[in-house]
Amino acid sequence: MRELEAHHLAEEIEDGVQLTLLGRLLYERYQSFASVADEVRRHAHLLSELPADAPITPDLLNKSDIVLPERHAPNRPVQRVTELVEGAEQVVALAPVALPAYVELFYEQIVDENLTAEFVFEPPVIEYLGTDYGEMLEEAAATGRFTATITDAELPFGLVVSEGERTGVAVIVYAEGGELRGIISNETPEALDWGREVYGYYRSDATRPDESN
Repeated sequence: MRELEAHHLAEEIEDGVQLTLLGRLLYERYQSFASVADEVRRHAHLLSELPADAPITPDLLNKSDIVLPERHAPNRPVQRVTELVEGAEQVVALAPVALPAYVELFYEQIVDENLTAEFVFEPPVIEYLGTDYGEMLEEAAATGRFTATITDAELPFGLVVSEGERTGVAVIVYAEGGELRGIISNETPEALDWGREVYGYYRSDATRPDESN
């Protein structure tokens, strides 16, 4: 107690001891830091797969769900993204990898369910889609509800930001070789704002395929 008093962190009152204003502010800051540290530790398995400069913040991590593939259910992360997309009216996304399950999901939602979707792709991904899914890509583009752009940046993770009946964010984490490691899913307003900002950052320098030559 003497040490707390010496640093003006606490004071004795008639009923016992209370924090000073300085003490209360420092305690609240400590609680905030401890909460962030707990969230970072909870996500350590997936965060360790991302580059050091990946734009992850506590706004994404706080109150999020972590979905990992399991031996008996390797598609659990894909199912969570499917739920997010199927309940959406509009989606924006970053795509460093093209998983067949996601290609088919977005094709069906754009063509059959009137989903509006805008993507930022890395060049190898759009080349792969054009080669292996060319007809589906053209059919989706013909609806006027699908926009593809290309970035020269290396996308640190996949990202889906959905709005509509189902609103939320999913960060899709891949290993260096493209293997799906899991997703971080969050539907809080803070996470949604984070997702919009991150997507906007990469979209700002992206170009349409017919403009990139």
